[in-house]
Parts: sequence; structure tokens; C-alpha cells
Amino acid sequence: MVSSLVLRYARTSLRKSQEEASANLGISKDRIIEIESQSEDVELTYSFLKKLSRAYKRPLAFFLLNRVPRNLEPENDFRTLESVEVDDFDTQMALVLREAQSTRRKYLKLLNELEIDCKVDLPILDPAHDVKIQAQKLRDAIGIDFRTQLKWVNSDHRLARYKWLSAIEDKGVLILSHTFNVENIRGFALSGHGLPPAIVYNSQDDVRASIFTIIHELAHVLIMTGSSHGHKDIEKFCNAVAGNLLVPDHSLRSHPYFEKLVLSVNTMTDETTSFDYWIMRLASEYIVSKQVILRKVFDLGLIRAPFFKSKYSEYKVNYTEIVQKNETNKKRRKEAGNGGGGEKVASRVVRNFGASYVKTVLNAVNNSQISNYQAAEYFGRIKAVHIGNIAETFSHRYER
Repeated sequence: MVSSLVLRYARTSLRKSQEEASANLGISKDRIIEIESQSEDVELTYSFLKKLSRAYKRPLAFFLLNRVPRNLEPENDFRTLESVEVDDFDTQMALVLREAQSTRRKYLKLLNELEIDCKVDLPILDPAHDVKIQAQKLRDAIGIDFRTQLKWVNSDHRLARYKWLSAIEDKGVLILSHTFNVENIRGFALSGHGLPPAIVYNSQDDVRASIFTIIHELAHVLIMTGSSHGHKDIEKFCNAVAGNLLVPDHSLRSHPYFEKLVLSVNTMTDETTSFDYWIMRLASEYIVSKQVILRKVFDLGLIRAPFFKSKYSEYKVNYTEIVQKNETNKKRRKEAGNGGGGEKVASRVVRNFGASYVKTVLNAVNNSQISNYQAAEYFGRIKAVHIGNIAETFSHRYER
């Protein structure tokens, strides 16, 4: 016997309509309505329960619950660049959010079992105070100075992202990666409920954009509880924190390319292309988007608002091209790896769960504090045989 309320929750928590559920399960919409509206438990066959498990991405045991589980996904825990509401999520994003929450719970459980303190060692932010001063204090706390950052210019951008991720995770914030529609959402952050805070960024996004997203969402995590500022003001504040942390005024002004950019502004005509060139060069130096540098130039009073708005639109990233590029690269990687199947389990685990989580689980295995089978559960119910490959992939990616 299955609770009709649990059945309805399983569907709606995935943001599936009754029509979508009908197509997934191979039954009529009327039958969906019927079993979800019963006042008593519903008797369903085992084969149909297996269909429900596949369609709703839940273990079979979930449908044996006698009540709806406590919801740990409140709206005020959610942060995005585009102000996407949780109620507007599609099925894919609902799954990502659920997995992120599950990872937070599992991580806290593991830390408690290993007797490791769970705390964030970063300063609280307040939108009412000077954003540039707070951005510098946050950067100092993370421990990456601008000279170190500028040394990454000739490296793969993924190295720069890893350096930022590693430094932030060392301060107690989980950073996870998932694939979702990059045109709709770039990333989000989760905090509260006594769980470790987590930032989720979009693995489909441009690397430079994802670095900005991670810092932006970190600002959301660190904003003092009870701030009276409105959502739009907080979004602006988090953007300003990210922009000023990644490109500090004093560093930009002292950069040799900045002087050339100023000169290009002073001699600009409709045919001048040097402005765009030096914006691009500075964006490459700091490993940020051209829009971030453009915003800094505007904030420093070097260009007027109409020109800024025009250029900002011109520099806007074509997300369709990004997705197509990612798909092309993925196809090439498959072909290079003898063309077999999709992404390997080890690569997916290391990419999705992030360095801090994966390292903690693997260390626990190496120290005989948990078994390979327990580690497999922490990595999302994979087969224990993959643990060795995960350790090897992690070492190759993060410990070289």
C-alpha cells in the first residue's frame, strides 16, 4: 500500500505535470489524478512501483513511506543570478536541487562520524557597508592575492577555477557542479538548516563566467542573517562583491594594460577598435568576462552610461554557442576514449561533488574509517568497484 500524498509529492517535487507523469508512466492522466486523490493508501503492483521509481528518480523504499518527508528546500535558501524562483524549476533543476541538499546532509553526517568540525572561516558580509572594503577583506580571507591571480593568465582557465574553488572549500563551503540549462540559470547557493553551505555552479557555463558565479554565490552565503535589503539590492551587492574581489581597483589601475585602455577611451572614434582590444586583454589577464572589466571601467567613471549599456549588450555571451561548444568537446573526448558510452563514473563523481567532499570521503576510506561500500553510498549509490578509479581521477585532477 502506498500513500497518495507521497505519490503526489514525488511528482510535484520534480516539477512534473500530470501530463508528463502520464507519458513517463504509460498510464492516463485520469489514472494519475485518481491515485493521487485517494483519501486512503493506494494498492499498486511491484512492477508499477519500479516505474514510479524510474520516473520520479526515487528509491523504491521512498514509496513505502507513510507520510510526506520534511521539505528541506525552502525558497529563502535559494540564490541565483537570474532570480529564478524555485516554484518555476523544471524537472532537471528540481533534481539538481534535491541532489545538492542530499550532498549537504551526507557531508555533515560524514564530518560528524569523523569528528571533524563543520564551520565557515570567512567574514560575514553586510550590504549596508562599503562593498569594496568587504570584497578586499573576503579576498584576504580566501588567501589569493592579485599577483598570484595574474600569474594564471597563460594557464588553462580551469586551473584558475580550481585555485579559487580549493581556497574557498578550505574555508568550509562546499562547491558542487551540475549540468543544467545555462540560458536559465548560472548557479545557486544553499545554506541554513544547520548544514554545511554549498554553492552549485553550472558545468555547462564558460569557465570565466563560472568563477564569477562562484564568488557571487559565496557572497550570498556570507550575507548576515536578517538583512533588510530587497532581493534586487542583494543581487547588485553580490555582483559588486564578485567584481571587486576578482578585479580590485588598485590592481586594475596599476596594470600596464589599463593605461592603454584609458588612452583608447580618450582617442575613441566610431571606427576605433582598440577599446575592445584592451578590454579583451584585461579580461584575459584577470580571467573574467569582458563584461566584468567593462563594468569596472564604467564604475571608475571612464565611460558614460549609454556607451556602457551598448557595449554590455555587445559583449553578452551567446549561451547557445557555449552549449554547442561543450557538446562538441564532449563528443571529442568520447572519441578519444575509444568512443565508449557517456562520461565515466569516476569523472562524474569528482566533477559533481567537488574537491572537499571527495577528498574527505577518500581520506576516510584510506584511514579505514569507512568501507568502500559506505564510500559508494556517499558518492550517490555507485558501485564500490569505482572507488579506486575515483581516487585515481581525483589525484590526477587535484593533486598533481
